[in-house]
Amino acid sequence: MFSNRIIWAGRELLAAGFVCSAFIALALLAACDSGSSGGQEPASDLARGKAVYERYCNVCHPGGGTGSGPSLIALVPRLTDEQIEYVVRHGKNRMPAYNTTDISDTDLDGIVVYIRSLK
Repeated sequence: MFSNRIIWAGRELLAAGFVCSAFIALALLAACDSGSSGGQEPASDLARGKAVYERYCNVCHPGGGTGSGPSLIALVPRLTDEQIEYVVRHGKNRMPAYNTTDISDTDLDGIVVYIRSLK
C-alpha cells in the first residue's frame, strides 16, 4: 500500500511537471513571437486595413493614386499617423468625415497600416 502511494505520487508529479513544462514552453514561444515582426505589421492589421480602405477610400483614391481625391502615395509620406487619422475623422475639402460608427478605431489603425504599405 505504501509503494502504491509512492507510485501515484510520482505519476502526479510527472504529470504536473509535464503540464508546467509545456506551459513554460508555450509562454516562451509566444514571447519570442509577439514583438519581432521585422518592422512589418501583423497580416491581420494589413488585411483589415485593405478591406476597410477598399470600402471607404478606394473610390476617391484608387490604389492609393489620384482619383477624385489626391494621390495618397505622394501625400502620406509627409503626414504622421495622427494627421491621417485626423483627416479621416474630420474630413477635408470634399472628403467626408468618418466617425467611429463608420470606421472603428481599430479599423482606422488598419487603414493607416495599409496606406503606409502602398507604393
